Amino acid sequence: MRSVVCFKDLKTAALYFDRVVPVAFRQMSGTGSDIVTSFPEPIPAAALVDIVFDRVPSTRDEHYTLFGQVVDGWGDFANRVQRYRTRRFDSSLYDDYEDLHEAYLRNSAIDGLGPVRHHFSEFAASLGVRASAVLIPSSANADGPDEDPIVRVAGLGLVDTSRASWEQILELRRDSKSRVQLQRLRSFLTEKYSGKSLAFVEDDLA
Repeated sequence: MRSVVCFKDLKTAALYFDRVVPVAFRQMSGTGSDIVTSFPEPIPAAALVDIVFDRVPSTRDEHYTLFGQVVDGWGDFANRVQRYRTRRFDSSLYDDYEDLHEAYLRNSAIDGLGPVRHHFSEFAASLGVRASAVLIPSSANADGPDEDPIVRVAGLGLVDTSRASWEQILELRRDSKSRVQLQRLRSFLTEKYSGKSLAFVEDDLA
């Protein structure tokens, strides 16, 4: 099972990874079963639960419990990383997460709080996700030898998901044949591009 912490492009991440933990929470609207969150793109509560936990709740109570875990977990995470954010007092706080992913790239550390990447891992762990990779905007992606090759490929935007609905994304994720094909694709990409530079991956795919 592949998991990732994701700043944006959740639909793309949902195709490549079994479990996706969004970190760029902006707002929540609606009531009941029609709640829509923005991480930062709009995502229905049912889709959010699906990508975070990779399962369909059997009851409404289970749905709300899982959804609550995501929101509460993010609230704790946001409080812990607040001091790492250079724009934490800016009016556009909930619209701009560039400072936070820059802090992640630098692995900024604060006395008494430790490195920021620790808090990303803790957030994922609070949701039962063991994710060592973080998918951030491709313009800022790191290119170290240990970079997850699936993260590299996902960050290149090879698949345009902008016109796909969340219903279509979920239908693909829940189709057993499609899941097997995605698993084979991930295995292929991992074998072919592990240890390769981003430039090599781009040139080879081109």
